Amino acid sequence: MTLSPEQPWEGRCSGCFLLPDFCICSGIPKLDNTTSLWIVRHARERRKTTNTARLARRALIRCQLLDYGDPNAPLQPEQLPQDAYLLFPEALDHSGLPDPNGPPVHDLSSGPADRPVHHMIVLDGTWSQARRMSHRLAAVAQLPRLTCSEVPARGRLRRPPQPGTMATLEAIALALWYLEGPELGEGLLQVFDSFVEAYHRQCNKPPKTCPSNRNSSR
Repeated sequence: MTLSPEQPWEGRCSGCFLLPDFCICSGIPKLDNTTSLWIVRHARERRKTTNTARLARRALIRCQLLDYGDPNAPLQPEQLPQDAYLLFPEALDHSGLPDPNGPPVHDLSSGPADRPVHHMIVLDGTWSQARRMSHRLAAVAQLPRLTCSEVPARGRLRRPPQPGTMATLEAIALALWYLEGPELGEGLLQVFDSFVEAYHRQCNKPPKTCPSNRNSSR
């Protein structure tokens, strides 16, 4: 069966992709963010139930969701702002290794960035997919980075591949917490926590957990 990119599997909610008995859509607020957000999602993520980028798009007024890696609709550089920050904890060279001469990385938990953050781009996918996108996408490869070193302990959808990594919605929530205040950040974190709890109830499994740490996060 062939499905369109944002059509869920049969019997799932078209908003959150959960089964109807576990749907969280009625509890998703509409949050008025001032920082414009562009989420670049790997095409392999768009039908996964655990993908949280679609929840960010539903919750945030100024949020665009674009897919990367779709041969039928390739991502165009002009679709992304040039004066943006990239929410990503490191700068990589073309081999995927840390680049000491790459763009600067600013930790939001240490204070405001050097210039106002009007636009923020987020890479959505597995950790390995996001790493590859960060240096293969010419539109973002040289953008200055933002990260959040303070990663609070909470339930997870997937077991983190390394300490300090986060789900896309969680990373966005923490970044906006620092950029726009706790009310907006907490609103998004509540959506994330509700989704994690509902997903694991649906699967009849306890949530995966990740301890608090000070490592960089996506």
